[in-house]
Amino acid sequence: MFFSKIVRLALILHCIMIFLMAFVCINNADSPYYICLRGLLNTLNFMEGTLIIALFGYVLGIEYEMKTIKILKAKNIKPYKVIGAKTIVGIMYIFIYIILAFVITLIVGKMAISTYNDIDINFNNNHFVIQNSEALKFMINFYIAQGIAFIYILSVSILFNILTKNTVISVISTFVFIQVSSMVGMLLKRIPLPNVYKFIPINSDYIWRDYAIGEVNQRLICLLIFSLLIYILNIKVYKEQNIK
Repeated sequence: MFFSKIVRLALILHCIMIFLMAFVCINNADSPYYICLRGLLNTLNFMEGTLIIALFGYVLGIEYEMKTIKILKAKNIKPYKVIGAKTIVGIMYIFIYIILAFVITLIVGKMAISTYNDIDINFNNNHFVIQNSEALKFMINFYIAQGIAFIYILSVSILFNILTKNTVISVISTFVFIQVSSMVGMLLKRIPLPNVYKFIPINSDYIWRDYAIGEVNQRLICLLIFSLLIYILNIKVYKEQNIK
């Protein structure tokens, strides 16, 4: 999988995209860490993250496309080992994605901005300031949090790969599912049921929404729980699937 042309191309396109998104922030930045933050946020605004993480479900989809899934079934390899191995590889790709984004945006920021001011952030009517002394720590935590949130998207993508046996359909289905669930979540947030909002798996594509309202830890716990549930479901569906 680490030599997959599709995944390598996705990571290359990601590097280009994150560089461009970091570069366009330069004029409005007074801290390299601001570029580090906005570079990722601008990329996520284009929903590039959702598409690429959905594509990482290809770690299992390739078995269906190459017909090697029959070999796995014939060898009677435990389903939890198959799904577990593919999930681990997918998570490794996620953090390669995150590390590339962090390094590129930080390099662009440090090359373009020499001053290190506090970061003044306004997001969806929420305002707060990140002190310069805490900025690097905040950025690292933010990028890690987004990587953890992406695990949920990966789990959904693997599920759709198992169900559809087609990577393209799986990517499209995952993208639509994540965007629809986020919209449903935003609607639920507007009705007087705050507890319901907190315990549904949304904002996996854009964890910043929960950073802005100070509920990122609750969201990450929610996403990890649902990722585990989907992992169990993936094992069950894969185990009961008949491959002809």
